[in-house]
Amino acid sequence: MQILIVDDSKVSRRTLRELVESFGYSVIAEAINGKDGIKKFKQFKPQLILTDLEMPEMDGLTMLTEITHHNSLVKIIVVTSNINKTKTSQAKINGAYAVLEKPIDESLLKQAIEGVAQCISVN
Repeated sequence: MQILIVDDSKVSRRTLRELVESFGYSVIAEAINGKDGIKKFKQFKPQLILTDLEMPEMDGLTMLTEITHHNSLVKIIVVTSNINKTKTSQAKINGAYAVLEKPIDESLLKQAIEGVAQCISVN
């Protein structure tokens, strides 16, 4: 399974990459905001996107909505420190597979990614 990480924080991207790779999955690209995330999504066609919600230029919710509107098969896991109930509800309504809170709980992230991997293998 190929994964795209979208987060404006270099530290968060590195942490997520290290965790994802320790679970045995491949990170094919990283993006610094939603606009860059859409560009990298079109370029690399990942099966899973891990994204923050709060980012400059284009936030994760806008990116998620745009991507899932054009490709309902891609899975998106939101990883954010801003647990705003309205935004997290909107993320789920617009297709987020899961919403996880930073600092990230490794076991919850692994469980969510493995759930996505099972969904993908069924399709």
